[in-house]
Amino acid sequence: MSSIEIHFSGEMVTNHRIPLRALALTLDHIQKAVNRSYLDITRSHGVFKHARMTSKDFESSIFLVGDAREGGYILDFLSNTSLASEITKRIADALNPAFEKAKEEGLTRMENLDSDIDVQKSKLVKNLILPKIFDKELLYPDPKIVRQYGDKSILKEIDQILAIIRKEELGENYFSLSLDVDGKKEYSFNRDKSNNFHSIITKKSIGNPMIYKGTLRMLDSGTKIGKFINSSTKKTHNLRFRSENDIF
Repeated sequence: MSSIEIHFSGEMVTNHRIPLRALALTLDHIQKAVNRSYLDITRSHGVFKHARMTSKDFESSIFLVGDAREGGYILDFLSNTSLASEITKRIADALNPAFEKAKEEGLTRMENLDSDIDVQKSKLVKNLILPKIFDKELLYPDPKIVRQYGDKSILKEIDQILAIIRKEELGENYFSLSLDVDGKKEYSFNRDKSNNFHSIITKKSIGNPMIYKGTLRMLDSGTKIGKFINSSTKKTHNLRFRSENDIF
């Protein structure tokens, strides 16, 4: 039997009860984290954007809601499916590095994407790096990139729960997530740690250059935003430009 446990404590807890809105949001995103974890370990190329669960997937990843317990507000989700332990382990594997970083004080969300872009352009000009072909990457994706996407897909669901802890109007509150992974692994958050966690997983970075084939549907020099239809995936993507020099 594998388990996931949530534990709220603090000013929003009254007689071991929490607001319906907080509970509904938490349950929704715990389930989504389970879904993303399940898809990542069962799909050959990992979880991907807009991936959907089938009825068979739901049966194979079901967690049952246990009874709420005292000590703040504590609730368990239990599963004895064959993949339950792998699901909780995948969530833990995604959480571990981000949680450790979130414990550091004084984290800032400093992003210098312009500088990163200039560095990548300079490397391209000097032939220090070569752009990859998207079609080949689609067929043979880099396992590291697949792993990173899976991590982020899971972590963004946990971050949505931590938004409750970040809200100052709800007072000072705490949230712990415990996972049954070779024993009980607990991840505890206060407001500062929740803010750090949010900064870590939402920080943007510049990837390696890549060549895409498709149709440029729109360019707006005012907003510096364009629309691009990828010929391989048939999906429409937003293009963001730093300056008009990148457009013309």
